[in-house]
Amino acid sequence: MRVLPVLPLLFAGCGSETDSRALSAAPWLADVTAESGVRFLHAAEDERGISTPEILGSGAALLDADSDGDLDAYLVNAAPSNGPKGALPPRNAFFEQVAPLVFVDATERSRTGDEGFGMGAAAGDCDADGDLDLFVANVGPDRLFANRGDGIFDDVSSEAGIGGEGWSSSAAFADLDADGDLDLFVARYLELDPARACRDAAGRVEYCGPTDFPGLSDLLYENLGDGRLREASAERGIAAAKRRGLGVLCADLSGDGRLDVFVANDNDPNQLWVQGDDGRLQDLALERGVAYDAGGREEAGMGIACADFDGNGSLDLLLSHLTGEGSTLYVQEPPGHFRDATFELGLMDATLPFTGFGIVAADLDHDGEVEAIQVDGRVTRGPPHESARSLGSLAPYAERGLLLRRDERGIYREAPLLAGALAREALVGRGLCVGDLDRDGDHDLLTTAVGDRARLWRNDAEKRGHALRVRVRDRNGGDALGARVTALAGGRRFVGLVPSGGSYLSSSEAVCHLGIGPLESVDELEIVWPDGEVERFPGTLAAGEITLVRGDGR
Repeated sequence: MRVLPVLPLLFAGCGSETDSRALSAAPWLADVTAESGVRFLHAAEDERGISTPEILGSGAALLDADSDGDLDAYLVNAAPSNGPKGALPPRNAFFEQVAPLVFVDATERSRTGDEGFGMGAAAGDCDADGDLDLFVANVGPDRLFANRGDGIFDDVSSEAGIGGEGWSSSAAFADLDADGDLDLFVARYLELDPARACRDAAGRVEYCGPTDFPGLSDLLYENLGDGRLREASAERGIAAAKRRGLGVLCADLSGDGRLDVFVANDNDPNQLWVQGDDGRLQDLALERGVAYDAGGREEAGMGIACADFDGNGSLDLLLSHLTGEGSTLYVQEPPGHFRDATFELGLMDATLPFTGFGIVAADLDHDGEVEAIQVDGRVTRGPPHESARSLGSLAPYAERGLLLRRDERGIYREAPLLAGALAREALVGRGLCVGDLDRDGDHDLLTTAVGDRARLWRNDAEKRGHALRVRVRDRNGGDALGARVTALAGGRRFVGLVPSGGSYLSSSEAVCHLGIGPLESVDELEIVWPDGEVERFPGTLAAGEITLVRGDGR
């Protein structure tokens, strides 16, 4: 969130896709919020003052909380620090899906309406009882909600050992110690001084930047298996590192078979925590090529997307950043090492003018190539977009979103016509998560924005091939978060993850979604489990959804 000069608007069209296919195609993304029943307004500071946490926004989670086979939505809220005296504080909200893309507000029933200053959310079966629990990252004490199994939750924060007074941001559940239950990694941002006021070059009160405050160390909670989590940051080696963390992802990025933790830091070098044989974590981001950009600069890391962006069968990292930095793509080559390929794959041209936050990878049209979707919003004032007039004092911070897809030469170009209203209407975009909301076999989106409503985006892309949705379950029936899935088909390796973290402040559906293109079948499926064990499963049709259970392969 480092403050940089606002770039001229003439950059806004760089990297745009102009081929006839894009110009004649209908938008891929349809805003279906109004008819869905999701009515949720994210809080924002009013005209009497501004405070840094508000501009960072809040995220969301997509999860099947009541085990009925469809996704529900949890929306995190941030309370203004100077709201009207006596007013009820904003709270988080839970929306239950009762029919395809039809939701009802079940906040009271679910008992998840936390009134803390909300930032991020993570979903996972923390207590290993077969249903999904919720962790909420706050500015102030965090919260852990245990699911009773029917979408009703109990606040077990105190009993479980969750607390803290710092500024937490993104979080991820993952079995980091390979003992069969889910641990919890919480990225934390900075040590805020609420009394500090900042101003821009014109002397106006402005949101403070990250360099005005020291960073915080992240937290690692070890799951004890009895409903309790023990904070083990010091003994696992991460407590001494104090940086400004905003995004977190758990995956084996080093290639040693163990889950690593990647943290996108704001105005600090990124971290890649790699586990040693003794269980301690060592930051190898510099050695592995993901600490800095190609110019050796630390950037304003916000969101993280992990996918095979260059189509070579290995997982890459795409990070959203501040305007003037562009979203940085680290491609993996050789295995376990990365290099900055942002310029050569076209992403610098397409993203340079924008301040990106939530970011995901999804093969929206099932052609076998992933698209990148990014929601944007400034952190300092800029020229207001014409579509942002209704946002009042937030208008100078609003930006449109981005849909980026590869052309026939492998270069990523913006496709604003395919993005529809996502790229047309400016918002102060923040959270973004993906999942099959209407159960039609493709990826839909949920987005959040500062001072505006959450939005549901239905995927209407004309499909150019098939997609295989893979649910990966451990022996206890829980989702194997962070597992790597590879489908071998037509001589190509299609690779993806069961999400554990990623994007910004948000939690996506725990399914690996692989676009296979025109191929009719998959020859073999390979799972690399979170503890490094490799298991292979027989081939299948290249469409639909399958569940793979540990031990059923070879």
